[in-house]
Amino acid sequence: MHDWKVKLPEYLEKKKGIEKYSAYNKWGIDAANALAGYMKKNHPTQRFLLTVNVGAIDSGGHNLGEDDYYRLIEDLDRDMYSLYTTANENNIALFFTADHGMSFAAKNARRGGHASGKYATELESLRIPLVIMSSNTVTGIIEGKYNQSDIAPTLMSVLDLPSSLAYADGKSINVKNYASIFVRADKEYSVSLWNKGQKVSETSGSELIFVGLPLDTNYTIKAVSADKTHEERLFLDSDKLVRFDSGRGLDYRAIIAIILILIVITGGLLIIKRIKD
Repeated sequence: MHDWKVKLPEYLEKKKGIEKYSAYNKWGIDAANALAGYMKKNHPTQRFLLTVNVGAIDSGGHNLGEDDYYRLIEDLDRDMYSLYTTANENNIALFFTADHGMSFAAKNARRGGHASGKYATELESLRIPLVIMSSNTVTGIIEGKYNQSDIAPTLMSVLDLPSSLAYADGKSINVKNYASIFVRADKEYSVSLWNKGQKVSETSGSELIFVGLPLDTNYTIKAVSADKTHEERLFLDSDKLVRFDSGRGLDYRAIIAIILILIVITGGLLIIKRIKD
């Protein structure tokens, strides 16, 4: 990364105005493209997540006019092609999105915005792009109303990871051309997957995944251990997360709490009866 840091002045040299903004964006994209290529060549089995912030789109929207902002987007579309090609040729999932849009108060306005009062409620400020390019996603436009909070669970789904994010309220958008079942248990189970009475797959463990299952299909999942058996029926309209808990029963603290509650209730009833008498 240090090598690319020292290359930035070369990208910006003798650039002014919109060309300088676009050059900064291109530097970020080229650096990301080089890093992705390095990972696939030198660490082909290592999964990685790389976030690229093309920051001059935002600053350009604030400081340039409407026409120049459109030009910035066109330049970005051109410069993204190299990163898209690397992702496409190396089976890398590529997400293209933004944290907000950009609005202009009037046609030919010299400044744009998205947060202050006159911009914050405009659709151009609220709507963001979400383009997903991956070998396991469907092709086309996904209709529906979605929120920014849905992006992280969708990313997890495309990467075939369970979207059990502790601080995420969103839901995964169904963009994959198959479904996955994730199994999480408190101990090791022998887990089998059934469809129409036929066993589809079987494995064992406490963290399992069944990948590449046809969408809109009914399945039964069975989990067996030395002392417990679980069975659950699923309709796969999307990825599913199944949890199996062996169940430890009531611990001593719960038993004591129940006894104390019963004593209080019984004592209260006796007092009420004595008062009535």
